Amino acid sequence: MSTAVRVVVPRAPSRGVPPSPTSAPLSRRLLRPRLAGPRVKPLASSSSDDATTTLSDDVPAEKVSFASHCHAVLGMSGADVDKVLSREPKLAGYDVERAVAPKTRFFTDALGVPAEKLRAAVKRDPRILVVSLASLSSTAAWLERTCGVTPGEAGAILCKAPSLAWADAERNLTPTVDFLVDELGVSPPALKALATRQPSVLLMSVDGNLREKTAYFSRAFEDDDAGSSARSDSSSSGSDFASGRARACAMIAKHPAVLALSVEKSVAPKVRFLAETCGMGSRRAFAVAEKAPAILSLSLERNIAPTFRFLSHELGLGTEQAAKVVEQRPMLLAYSLDKKIRPTVAYLVHEFFPRCDAREAVTLCNYSLKNRIVPRVRVMRRQKLMAQAGETPALSPAYVLSRTDADFVDLVGCRRDAYDAEVREAARDPSAGRLGYLDDERKAPKGAWTLELGREMAARAREARGEEEGGEQ
Repeated sequence: MSTAVRVVVPRAPSRGVPPSPTSAPLSRRLLRPRLAGPRVKPLASSSSDDATTTLSDDVPAEKVSFASHCHAVLGMSGADVDKVLSREPKLAGYDVERAVAPKTRFFTDALGVPAEKLRAAVKRDPRILVVSLASLSSTAAWLERTCGVTPGEAGAILCKAPSLAWADAERNLTPTVDFLVDELGVSPPALKALATRQPSVLLMSVDGNLREKTAYFSRAFEDDDAGSSARSDSSSSGSDFASGRARACAMIAKHPAVLALSVEKSVAPKVRFLAETCGMGSRRAFAVAEKAPAILSLSLERNIAPTFRFLSHELGLGTEQAAKVVEQRPMLLAYSLDKKIRPTVAYLVHEFFPRCDAREAVTLCNYSLKNRIVPRVRVMRRQKLMAQAGETPALSPAYVLSRTDADFVDLVGCRRDAYDAEVREAARDPSAGRLGYLDDERKAPKGAWTLELGREMAARAREARGEEEGGEQ
């Protein structure tokens, strides 16, 4: 009969791993097999993440190292493990079977998080394996219950923002959600989208953060309301603020992710660019943000400024007309300039004969080039209708592209199956929507394409098709 000896396994120091006589990386030392000795059996009564164990010579068990577990379950390399342990050294001293493995199983099995995504999350923030399993489980349940997410989405949220598991749901998270829903009017679908895309907002203080950002937009719209109408001496500034707050709440409810942005570093510079560089003034700039608040989440340097320069300079619209285009189609700023806007405008200018106005062309970039514009241009050319596009309003680019598929085939006198075949062909055709000079432009400095070049190419194309187009007239 064996006698069990109770031994307390000490925790690893919080600031590092005990020095080793070897110079090998920590993960390699942890992967080395342990010398034969007494078997390890965890105490059933232990409730902490760091195990208290008993040693017994009749219990066949072998302690698994943190490095070997990460390698086997998460597919981490030795370098990955070294990086994780350099940020959270105490993980090296955790009892893997009691303190680490249950958490990785919870993510992969209970929440359905793929191993590669969990690996990326651990590398980005190793604290995800430090927080207790009870906290992870309760937070995931809160996200499902309060934000309406699925278990898989809850897992993705925790991987993105593990700090949520440290927050007290009732004292920290729930008041934030109450503010978003009750005071700002955020809808359940918008709340779910916010939780999955910008979970950091759920951790923000209501009084110290969210109310201040709401007040910033409220003041902006309050000034707009006060300045856009003639008010009597007895008018109340309080009513202006109430109206401004209502508009601010409606804007935030439409795109709650705007709350994740810094007012000073992100929002204000973009509004200032629209107001000053684009010549809109403060009132019109905030009106654009109110119409499409998602543009405030765009990069000023990579999206907003280059697109406006394209409109004002490359297309030759000038500042005033370019600003009006942005006011009419603010989400145009979100499109890729090289992959979406420039090819679409160039194709419309080139292919819609006798010509397509540049201002009109750029407002049609919301339509798919390959799935709608190219097939309809090809069908119109086959039906010998392109020459009438500049004379008949019903065949103008804007009208043609805005029609439903059924209305379009009736308009041009084409069979529906023939049109559907044209759509499929355009989707398979790698050259659909690609023009020769646009292909060349990719090898030239950006901005080489101009509206004048497009006009020249369109004129040459008209000459090449002179007999066909002339016969139609």
